[in-house]
Amino acid sequence: MNIKTLVTAAVCLALAACNYEAADSGASVGTLRVALTGVDEGGQTYRLRQATFDISGYSYLDGSSVMSSVSSETDVDAEVIAERLLPGSYTVTLADGWHIERQTPDGFQPVAQAILLSSRQQSVGIAENQSSQVYFQFGVDGSLIDFHHGDLVIGITVVRAQAGAGAEPEPEPGAAPSEPEPATP
Repeated sequence: MNIKTLVTAAVCLALAACNYEAADSGASVGTLRVALTGVDEGGQTYRLRQATFDISGYSYLDGSSVMSSVSSETDVDAEVIAERLLPGSYTVTLADGWHIERQTPDGFQPVAQAILLSSRQQSVGIAENQSSQVYFQFGVDGSLIDFHHGDLVIGITVVRAQAGAGAEPEPEPGAAPSEPEPATP
């Protein structure tokens, strides 16, 4: 290994360590999610292996540069990689060297021919306390593999009207609803 490669690796590790320190220090963070499994239109399951995703961008909080890498090999059975990041704008790049495996009754087996159909670079914004996803699209044997996963998040917001602000006063808890007043001509 040459000295330039060692220096580059050391800088990337140092920047990644700074990113983790900020993410674990109680700072407001968001989550980047990348799906590692998908299905084709026939319901066949596939997974992405030997995939390295290089993440680069900057934080909205302080303008600092962020560089990190995540790998499908950290947990080969994971369906998703989740990476905590400071809120900001990022580019996620799929590095060369990946391959696709098909699930068979005997376990996962490498697919002879697979192609990346989407761009290898995806842009994503990370918002505070939110999950953001990037999608990479692959094809095997003439079929599209859907790596789109999503989370449905249902939330509510309650706004309480201020008394005297043009709204009727709120009834007392347990009180019967009042009858509407008749309209006057």
